[in-house]
Amino acid sequence: MNLIPFLPMPSLAFWTLSGLYLVLFGGTEALKRGAGISPVITRKVLHVASALVACILPFWLTPAEIVGMAALFAGVLALSKTFKILSSIHDVPRKTWGEVVFPLGIALVACYVYGLQATPEGQHLWGPYNYTGDDGYFFGMLVLGILDVGAEWGGRIPSPKWPGMQGKSLAGSATFFLLGMGLGWIFGLPLSLHFLVGLGLLAILEAYLAYGLDNLFLPLGGALLYYATAGIPWG
Repeated sequence: MNLIPFLPMPSLAFWTLSGLYLVLFGGTEALKRGAGISPVITRKVLHVASALVACILPFWLTPAEIVGMAALFAGVLALSKTFKILSSIHDVPRKTWGEVVFPLGIALVACYVYGLQATPEGQHLWGPYNYTGDDGYFFGMLVLGILDVGAEWGGRIPSPKWPGMQGKSLAGSATFFLLGMGLGWIFGLPLSLHFLVGLGLLAILEAYLAYGLDNLFLPLGGALLYYATAGIPWG
């Protein structure tokens, strides 16, 4: 039975990877309830793990299935938040919808990379198993999975706060920036002025987007930064 009517029938890989995400949710919930681990920690563990799993999705799913899975889990997490089911994700001392928009961030960057972004030959990448020139997707997901979490932990270092922000600090943004330089080096990007300015803008975006909305826009911002620095047309 097709539970997602605007998509073709989901594949076995779709349901297998969806099950993997459910295992991650269940595992962090067990850690929180059984071992008494703080939801602040379990939430971040799940954040990193979910982004890493998102990096393998293009090897098994079509872009349409990635978007469909993201929409499915955004709905599931919205229900979980409403009815307070997954305390390991939702019980944090701040107002945030970051866990709900997280999968939508995956969908947004997938739509850009595989729909709007073109290869140097001008061929668009949207379609089944046509994954060439899509490093921007992986870069964007690692910006979300590693740099975003690094900014939060780096923000624990005493430092001035950003003007108008009660929580985000300059130390957190500096951590984001330094990790971004390392990620750029791993991906073979030139650490040019162009890249450093773009990375600095992403760090500011992360600092000023409240209520978890950075989870929605950071992957796309990372992909844009990658393609702009690599000299690949934006679309």
